[in-house]
Amino acid sequence: MSVERFRDPGPTVALAFDGDDETVIPPHTGTTHWYGGYESQNDNILDVAASGTVTSLDFWSWYFIEEGWDYGFVEAQVNGDWVTVPLRTDAGQVVTTNDDPHGNNTEGNGLTGTSGGEYFVDDPVYQHLTADLPAGTTDVRFRYSTDAAYMDTGYTFRVRNTGNAK
Repeated sequence: MSVERFRDPGPTVALAFDGDDETVIPPHTGTTHWYGGYESQNDNILDVAASGTVTSLDFWSWYFIEEGWDYGFVEAQVNGDWVTVPLRTDAGQVVTTNDDPHGNNTEGNGLTGTSGGEYFVDDPVYQHLTADLPAGTTDVRFRYSTDAAYMDTGYTFRVRNTGNAK
C-alpha cells in the first residue's frame, strides 16, 4: 500500500456569505406544515391521526425531490400491512409513479421530481393532492425516503382532511 501526504494545501481562502441563515418554505395555509427532512439514506415518517374507517385523504404539498432517486409516499395500513397509494391533482392527473429506474421505488406510487412542473426546469409550487384509500384502511402515514447521495430541498405538506365513511 502506498500513502501520500500533502503538506501544502495552497493559498488560504476566506468566504463571506450574505443573506438569511436558512431557507424557509412557507406553509400553504396556517403557520405550520410537516417537512420530510434533509438527510441522506433515510426514511422519515409522519403518522396521521385517523379514527373510524378512513376512505380518503387530501392535502397541500410542495416538493423538489431528486427525480428517480428519492421519493415521497402516502401509505395506508390495511390488515396490518402498509401499502402505498396513488396521488392525484384536482384535475385528476396522477402525480405518483411506479417507475423504478434505480431500485428506490420498489413499493410503487412514489412522488418524485418537482411539484407542479418539470424537474430542474420549473420552480416547485404547492399542489392540492388527494388519495382514495383502500377498503379497510385503519391508519395513514407520509414517508420521505432518500438515497445515499445527492439531495434536493425535499417534501413538505399540510394535511387538510382525512375522510371518514358515514
